[in-house]
Amino acid sequence: MKPVKIYAQEIADGIAEVIKDNNSVACISLAKQSLITEDRKPVQVSVASANPNQLDLFYLDAILASTGWNDNHDIFLPDEMWAARATPEDKQFNYMHYERDIIGHITGNYILDFENNLLPNDIAEMPKEFSIGTHAVLYTSWTDPELSARMNKIIAEVKDGQWFVSMECLFPNFDYELKSQAGDRKLITRSEATAYLSKYLRAYGGDGVYQGYTIGRVLRNYTFSGMGLVNRPANKKSLITKVMDDKPENKEEEKSLSGEINMSVDLTKELEDTKAQLAEALATIATLNGFKGQAETLEGSVADLQVQIKTLNDQLSVAKADLAEAMKQKDQSMQEMDKMKKEQKMSKRKASLTDAGLEDSEVEETLASTDSLEDEAFDKIVAMMKKKGAKMPKEKTEAKEAETITVVVEPEKTVASVNTIVETPKPVNLREEMGKWIGSNCLKTLK
Repeated sequence: MKPVKIYAQEIADGIAEVIKDNNSVACISLAKQSLITEDRKPVQVSVASANPNQLDLFYLDAILASTGWNDNHDIFLPDEMWAARATPEDKQFNYMHYERDIIGHITGNYILDFENNLLPNDIAEMPKEFSIGTHAVLYTSWTDPELSARMNKIIAEVKDGQWFVSMECLFPNFDYELKSQAGDRKLITRSEATAYLSKYLRAYGGDGVYQGYTIGRVLRNYTFSGMGLVNRPANKKSLITKVMDDKPENKEEEKSLSGEINMSVDLTKELEDTKAQLAEALATIATLNGFKGQAETLEGSVADLQVQIKTLNDQLSVAKADLAEAMKQKDQSMQEMDKMKKEQKMSKRKASLTDAGLEDSEVEETLASTDSLEDEAFDKIVAMMKKKGAKMPKEKTEAKEAETITVVVEPEKTVASVNTIVETPKPVNLREEMGKWIGSNCLKTLK
């Protein structure tokens, strides 16, 4: 069987190995003894398989599979099942799906509609809904006393309706189907772009729900590979429908054969030993069922936690993205605000310098030289310029227009230096006094 193709998203989701290891499906149905009559002959059965009334065979019929959804959310489309309708024949019939415990085989198969009417294999139009029924046999002759006792018990319980058959199916590929609560259905082809849906499938650990839709696995190109006798139903339509009635002459012959095989065995002791083993086995089964119930409960809790963790991780990813965007917008706003503040600061300082009597070229050079000063220090310099300008004689003021001062200031010395300026009581030359002060308190004075 060709392995199922694995896509990159399924590897990222951590379910690649689960998909590789689960390319088979089992669907379960009730097993019943078969009585093949003229009106119940199989529609499709080979001549080699038609071998009725054998002493060492127990005959039964069962519904192997039905179209539609099963309880595991696996989907059997009519066209896919119609193409595979002949594949169950001559396949193994095992115990509890243990391939090393073969207890019979499938002898043939036939088609039924959902009202259990037998349909011809060469029907002109494929039915929209149908089931595949199988004829099968169990081996009743065993030289091992334990196996013989087990088979006798199984046959008695099959007649009592306590056993089921479980279809085994191999498939190389699958797709998805989404079903709304209103019953609307949408088929989605599995591909690299849609493989993220695999993790929602029940078969691979999901809860079977995607964005409010029930999601199922559509099996493709499958073949029926066998059948198991099991004690737990899954497919509600898959039942053992018929068992062959025992004939008195067959019972006598079987007893005779059993007596010949086991003539050296103390039957009374064997019966008591078997009863003791059965009681012990039933007690063990009860204990294991208790453990199984606990394990299923824990498995459900773990699945719920995994869903919650995924939801929280998704919410965290969205929150991180929102936070990053908010921080980016904040940084942009701060940069714009700083730029606006600087422009307002320069505009205010330019106005102050112009008001103090500096020309445009002097204003720009002074702004560049005093850019690093705090507002308090700058305001004191401007105030001093205004005072000096007010006391300067007219001819000194006119001479001032021919000179340019460029100032480079050490910020850490500015406030202290400005505070040490002492106003000269007598009229002075403003340019000369400013040059002296700046030469004493600044890095350099250029004339």
